[in-house]
Amino acid sequence: MKRLIVSALKLAASAALIGYLLWDAARSDAFGLLLRQEKNWWFLVVAAVCFTASAVFCFLRWGYLVRALGVPFSHGEALRIGMIGYLVNLAPMGVVGGDLVKMYMLARLRRSMPEEAVASVLVDRALGLYMLFVVASLGILWTGFWRQASGDILWLCRLVWGVAAGGFLAALVVLAPPSWPQWIARVVGAIPWVGGPLVRLGQAIRRYRRAWTTLAVCAFLTMALDVAYASAVYFVARALFSQVPSWKLHLMLATVSNSAGVVPLPMGPFEFVLDRLYMVVPVAGGSMQAGQGLMVALVVRLFSVILAGTGAVYFLLLQPQLLAAARTVAPEAPQGISSIEESLAKPREKQLHAPVGKSAAVVRSACVR
Repeated sequence: MKRLIVSALKLAASAALIGYLLWDAARSDAFGLLLRQEKNWWFLVVAAVCFTASAVFCFLRWGYLVRALGVPFSHGEALRIGMIGYLVNLAPMGVVGGDLVKMYMLARLRRSMPEEAVASVLVDRALGLYMLFVVASLGILWTGFWRQASGDILWLCRLVWGVAAGGFLAALVVLAPPSWPQWIARVVGAIPWVGGPLVRLGQAIRRYRRAWTTLAVCAFLTMALDVAYASAVYFVARALFSQVPSWKLHLMLATVSNSAGVVPLPMGPFEFVLDRLYMVVPVAGGSMQAGQGLMVALVVRLFSVILAGTGAVYFLLLQPQLLAAARTVAPEAPQGISSIEESLAKPREKQLHAPVGKSAAVVRSACVR
């Protein structure tokens, strides 16, 4: 019952946010402008290709992180399970639901222990979020955006730089030392609300301490997917409107807007941030109107639905093979998400790495889009 109430509240918050943006768009005649201007459908095709490429890069990145733990995992399996998780991401649970499904299916395939499944997903999400700010920082520096930004948005540029620099330093602190002093775990773990998840995330990242090559490849894939995603947003804007910010500026606009996905709502934060940023970024002849960013974001959201629908068909066609593989689970293997949670609390035989988490509540609080 509690989950139903939370899901209903999330849907209501998303509906309220989108409703406000639609009302603001109608007030500024954004719909009329959209109807009056000619559309470039070829730009939409290019945008769809870029969007699909960004999703594929994301699935492949997770596959590399899984294999770095010594788990046999092919590119095809990474694409298949990643597509299923992507489909679940559209549900009210959002990105957390998709990540739990990926953990569950990876463990069910008898290829990994639950700790390894959780570690791969946590590191995948952390790396993805951090690289959003790296690409945004590069976009700001490349365009010199901080020089022409108003005082209201200059703080955003500084925040992006701060997160990028802080994330790099945090990664060095976590990965560089041969071992962690116990007092660090105690101090960080004592932080209210986020202490436990941060400690477990650090333990998960340390499992990749000797996989620098894999982390470098994954960082490159993440940068490629962020550039592809920003390109998709740019070409959607070009397809709908004649005057839009440059492609270089979209490296900042799209990535910062996409980082709003950390808010656990099915939709709304990305649309809101992109719409507001479009209104303050200068273009030829002034700036874009309220609602134009919403139109672009909704088309990008439509790409997500189409890709998820394609993934659903793909899963149904391959369901017999996937379920057959899942049934060949060893007797001691976990049989569901609840078993994953229980297994995380038990010491593993011949333990080589520290356990990563003890409950789905920790996973939910640590996972971000």
